[in-house]
Amino acid sequence: MNNYIDLVSRKIDNKKNLRASELELNNLRLQKEIIMRKKFEVEIIESNKKVEYSDKIKTEFFSQISHEIRTPVNSILLGFEFLKEELLEKGIDEYSDIFESMNSSGKRITRTIELLLNMSDVLSGSYDFKPEYINLSTELLPSICGEYEIEAKRKGLELNFNSLEDFSIIYGDKYTLQEIFKNLIDNAIKFTEKGKIDISLKVGTRKNIEVIVEDSGIGISNDYLSNLFKLFTQEEQGYRRKYDGNGLGLALVKKYCDLNRANILISSQKWKGTKITIQFNTNFTQRATDHELTLI
Repeated sequence: MNNYIDLVSRKIDNKKNLRASELELNNLRLQKEIIMRKKFEVEIIESNKKVEYSDKIKTEFFSQISHEIRTPVNSILLGFEFLKEELLEKGIDEYSDIFESMNSSGKRITRTIELLLNMSDVLSGSYDFKPEYINLSTELLPSICGEYEIEAKRKGLELNFNSLEDFSIIYGDKYTLQEIFKNLIDNAIKFTEKGKIDISLKVGTRKNIEVIVEDSGIGISNDYLSNLFKLFTQEEQGYRRKYDGNGLGLALVKKYCDLNRANILISSQKWKGTKITIQFNTNFTQRATDHELTLI
């Protein structure tokens, strides 16, 4: 009887020891997993810090280099304008084409610098957002369309503005709104060789205010649509591309739409044209100053 009891006792002890060994092994595995997870978390934090530092350096570089370039470029352009006026006063107009080319190139450089500075402000979160009530049909769109009328005529294009609504007041930041429509109209003219650009203002199906910029230009391929708002991307890459640009315009438009709580919708067919719709929320109880901008 005692032998049987001893045998049972030994079996119980063996099971206890085996269970203890299994628990110890599981604890070791768990500790190893915890150490690995903590190490992984530290690596992620360090990686995020490096990315943030890289973004900060890039943003500061945009700002500094843009300021450094803008001042001398403005001086050069003023010098060219002064020289042009001096020659014209003396009846010398044989260099008018050269001055026109210089003026066009100067404007392109100035516009690129402006875009870099604007993107730098948005990415760094330093842009001073100042919302106010703005009437799109009387205060904003007519003057912007007027600015681009001469450029459109120079290319033989029609530029039409149609406002179907008298009440088109939104709450937003005037400068960023101007930049949204300037970029969209500028692109429409650039990528349209013949036909027209229509800018329409109307009330959408959800009673929100919509501004539509539609052109009969070269359009956008379906493959590229998903990359449309990415920084420094263009459908045609390399030195052989037909159209000038830096890939900042539409990326900035998207950021400015986010700031003003506006949606941007794009439909396009290659070689048939592009339609861009900006939808504004007219619920004035949601103040734009309360908006938290998330940059992707």
